Amino acid sequence: MRPEFGNPDRVSGARSSALVAAALIVFLAAELTIITVVLILIGTPAPAAVIVAIVFVGLPLLVLAVVVRLTWRPFLSRYPAQPVMPDAVSKGFQSFRFGPIGAYNNCIRIMADERHLHLEGMGPIRWFGAARMSVPWEAMTEASPSRLPGMIRARLGDQTVAGPEWCMKLAVAGGN
Repeated sequence: MRPEFGNPDRVSGARSSALVAAALIVFLAAELTIITVVLILIGTPAPAAVIVAIVFVGLPLLVLAVVVRLTWRPFLSRYPAQPVMPDAVSKGFQSFRFGPIGAYNNCIRIMADERHLHLEGMGPIRWFGAARMSVPWEAMTEASPSRLPGMIRARLGDQTVAGPEWCMKLAVAGGN
């Protein structure tokens, strides 16, 4: 059963996000420490071990920041967030693809209503700029089955995007 907004037992979005951020920081600190200790134990000089650990932890975060900037942000400026209709279907931990490098697997919340496809990054990718965007169904053209199982692709401006069948079928139903 989904908790109501007035329910005091419901953890607020800001508090939940803060808990996820704290858990991620603890995880990254532990990972950094473990990598450093292991490298020192196998004979790597301490300064080199710290540098390697920082690169090992930091490089994926840097790559994530670049991918979000190159793939999500251009669409975000063209399709700013709009109100989500009360009858929208919403599913978390979904996958969506923007072009050849923007594969967001199991980290997107998708809300589909009669007017828009609302996409919102979850957790860390939101911190890197994957805020909610609302793509009007009319903006999607040339919808067709994707090579990816369970996905439908469409043209969105000059890019090819692919999303789950359950929501992308609305683009097809809209006559695109």
